Amino acid sequence: LHFPLGDLTKAEVRARARQLGLVTADKPESQEICFVPTGRYRDFLEARLLPTHPALSPGPIVDLTGRVLGQHAGYADFTVGQRKGLGGGFPEPMYVLEVRPDTRAVVVGPRSSLSAEGADVEGINWLGDPPAAREALGVQIRYRSTPIPCTVEAWRPGPSVTLAFPSGAPAVTPGQSAVFFRGDQLIGGGRIAKAHLSPIPVTT
Repeated sequence: LHFPLGDLTKAEVRARARQLGLVTADKPESQEICFVPTGRYRDFLEARLLPTHPALSPGPIVDLTGRVLGQHAGYADFTVGQRKGLGGGFPEPMYVLEVRPDTRAVVVGPRSSLSAEGADVEGINWLGDPPAAREALGVQIRYRSTPIPCTVEAWRPGPSVTLAFPSGAPAVTPGQSAVFFRGDQLIGGGRIAKAHLSPIPVTT
């Protein structure tokens, strides 16, 4: 593959775009989702879902033991690792640990509880031979993050695997990509289906 912009700086790309008369040459940069012009993800969902959709409906905010701490206006407003929007009155800062669409519950806890001991990854595409059982790998779980040490503990059809994080992994988020490395070699990737929290598992 050849990427024609791969060796150019951002300034050089903009200059070339001006030469070609492209309207995007001087367009302001955006760090937000391009299809959510208001910056509010909920606005995007409200325009496309019924008001009674579970993602937009009230539900409980609970701790790791299941104790109800408050209410939210819809679990669509939350993602794992989030602190904003949980309200106050807690003895220490609280973070979203898990979102449970089936019960509309948002599970919260202290920052230390964000660490995961493992994760299920599905829809994996291996680029060549898959890794050996418990082979030491690295997995990148968010954009531009440093790969986290992991091993494959279980294999299932799909293909999907269960990973173990020997040193823990922060804010493992279902729906995000998991990209596997052997050293600096990219060997495959998939989608995070479930995080296994530590040190206390989330009760059902």
